[in-house]
Amino acid sequence: MPLASLDLSNLQQHILHEKDLVITRSGRVGTTAVFDKFPLPVLPGAFLIRFRLKFDIADPFFYRYFFNSSEGQDLVISTATGSVQQNLNISSLHMLEVPQPPLEIQHRIAHILGSLDDKIELNRQMNATLEAMARAIFQSWFVDFDPVRAKAEGRQPAGMDAATAALFPDSFDVVEGREVPRGWGIATLAHSVRFVKGKKPDEISDILLAGYEQQILIDTFDGNDPIFAKIDNNVPSSEEDVLMVMDGASSGRVEIGFKGVIGSTIAKLEITNKIITPPILYYYLKIKEMEIRENTTGTSIPHADRKRIEQFEFVIPNNNLYNKYSEFADVILDKINHNKKEVRTLAQIRDTLLPKLMSGEIQVPTP
Repeated sequence: MPLASLDLSNLQQHILHEKDLVITRSGRVGTTAVFDKFPLPVLPGAFLIRFRLKFDIADPFFYRYFFNSSEGQDLVISTATGSVQQNLNISSLHMLEVPQPPLEIQHRIAHILGSLDDKIELNRQMNATLEAMARAIFQSWFVDFDPVRAKAEGRQPAGMDAATAALFPDSFDVVEGREVPRGWGIATLAHSVRFVKGKKPDEISDILLAGYEQQILIDTFDGNDPIFAKIDNNVPSSEEDVLMVMDGASSGRVEIGFKGVIGSTIAKLEITNKIITPPILYYYLKIKEMEIRENTTGTSIPHADRKRIEQFEFVIPNNNLYNKYSEFADVILDKINHNKKEVRTLAQIRDTLLPKLMSGEIQVPTP
């Protein structure tokens, strides 16, 4: 959050209060959130509209769910102006007629949907922890060489069983000017992977039809509603394929675990070196991800610098250590993918429940 030194004497009426409802007025129009506490005064940006609800008749968390629902979004966007860049204004939003269930019903609906959101957030936090753990072990074994350094100093590698520790050498060689564990080699990505760029499909659909697969887009990575594309002449992706965003603001982003056909701004990295496994490639690129994203080409539209990426060097152990790591990482990735699928299912349940609870089709349970 940007910080600034301001004279707040004339800005008091604009400072956000806890449980204020804020709605985006431009960009992704209509996205709604409830402001939480913050230790410093917070002013909403120019792209936000703030509403302070009457808590004796309105639950802000209920209305956050309502405005983010398909019905609420349709209602809000119906007031938007502008053909190229949509924009909302306060006076139009003030005139909207919105549902107003009894306050106790609002509280209960917000609690039910909030419980689903809590589970979604728990899964996301678990995935972040699993991802960080797998990345940290890759960094330790294949970048920092911590087990080799420990053995070189006569110590047992920390947190490692004897069989795994035996796979690491106890000294270093210099290969092409780099210090690497004895007996290991160096390879470049150019000799290990091939970039296969996705295509813009001729036909897409909002529903899954025969001969169609989910189109893999940046929105797909972010968990948004799927779009489906005809399989013919498109580039397929399996859950084991490593994907990289090649064009746009997200250039250099690396993902795995998505089955479908690849959009035109994304590339699949086909492994051509049999020693390399998908988890090895994925976690190597995740470690390099920030460097890739900070060294894009292009002026108005960023592009991942494929030639630069292809020159990245990584070590090749002289035994089955990559397989040992991949066995561990496969378990992690399977759990992460399971959690992602559960998140999508929970989000769908949450979004389906709201109109049914509001209409009475599903009775709101009493405490």
